[in-house]
Amino acid sequence: MANSPSSRSIGELRHGVLGSADAIAQSLALLALVFAVSAAPASAAATAGAAVPLAFVIAGVYSLWIALGLLIAGLVILAVLVVTRPDRVRSFGRAFETSGHSYVWAGGRSPSCSAAGETPTTMGHTPVVAMQQRRTSFDVTAEPLKEQLETFLDEHRAALSASLNDLTEEQARRRLVPSLTTLLGLVKHAAFAERVWFGEAITGRPRQEMGLPARAADAFILGEQDTIESVRSAHDDACAASRRATVGLGLDDVVHGHRFGPLPLRWIYLHALREFAQHCGHADILREQILSAG
Repeated sequence: MANSPSSRSIGELRHGVLGSADAIAQSLALLALVFAVSAAPASAAATAGAAVPLAFVIAGVYSLWIALGLLIAGLVILAVLVVTRPDRVRSFGRAFETSGHSYVWAGGRSPSCSAAGETPTTMGHTPVVAMQQRRTSFDVTAEPLKEQLETFLDEHRAALSASLNDLTEEQARRRLVPSLTTLLGLVKHAAFAERVWFGEAITGRPRQEMGLPARAADAFILGEQDTIESVRSAHDDACAASRRATVGLGLDDVVHGHRFGPLPLRWIYLHALREFAQHCGHADILREQILSAG
């Protein structure tokens, strides 16, 4: 039987407390090692029957008091966090629980839609990408719904962009299915979707004015001018424009620019999230096949 949300939350909180305590213990162990090294001359002098310099005694006492003070301060801070910010402790617990599976996707690249060089962690097989300001979807559980949806969207935007990391131009264009779907084409199509759902629908700008094809399927077509850098740059610009377009809107606000007619922003967020999630799955499979083939 799958764990209930409450049991998972308690488990994550427990791992957060244990992970924090482990970090405190490691810091104290390091301090004890430094103290042992510094006290070695005094210990040798005492063994030889020589007088122990007063400075060594004072240094030893102060080191012990500092270690005790750090331990108490660490425990107090941890207790305060458990009471006031359990979400942060649970987030640390998830990272502590999966720290052996961390990997870097963004490769130090920091465009507006990428993971900005952060380190994702894995929950099963699903990448959780640390987004702008080091926030993931697990860090916004108590935030307003609009911020939660935007964070989920940003995670999927980053994952799509990162699917092109460390690939050659040939690999990014490689066709492994009968359709026009390629990794480079997926990111190009995602930029098209950003322009349609957050440009056309919200701002009312027609597709032709934005230089977009009339059909979504045509957005997968790659021209000679399309490179990893150019497609990523266009995707970054489209994501940034999407964020700007929704700044002053609420989830229940209705927009009128799309050919489907009036649509609430909430529906657009959900539709875009579903589409980007599907494309992230496509990209995962294509990338695995490409990398395994070399």
